Amino acid sequence: MPCPSAGQPAEIAATVAFTEGPAADREGNVYFSELISQRIMKLSANGVLSTFRENSNVANGLLIDPQGRLIACEGADVAWRYLKLTGKPRVTRTDLQTGKIEVLAACRT
Repeated sequence: MPCPSAGQPAEIAATVAFTEGPAADREGNVYFSELISQRIMKLSANGVLSTFRENSNVANGLLIDPQGRLIACEGADVAWRYLKLTGKPRVTRTDLQTGKIEVLAACRT
């Protein structure tokens, strides 16, 4: 069964795999990372599941800061079944209104 697309009812959420880091904003929306597909999902307060961010750089832990921005720990090394995912280690901050991503810290390579 394919992963749910934007706007599908939350009942479809069972098809999302290897989820991490739920964080809720002030409006009651819940954000969580879906490592295998490398995206950050959003479950709205009214139950609509959508993709908040594609190409999440293997985002894992999430939290909402006091100003209502999404903080993400990215670059996790994940081995799942036959899949190996490696991202660039960094911490980002995303403005939930504009989607603008700011890198707060990154490893030098």
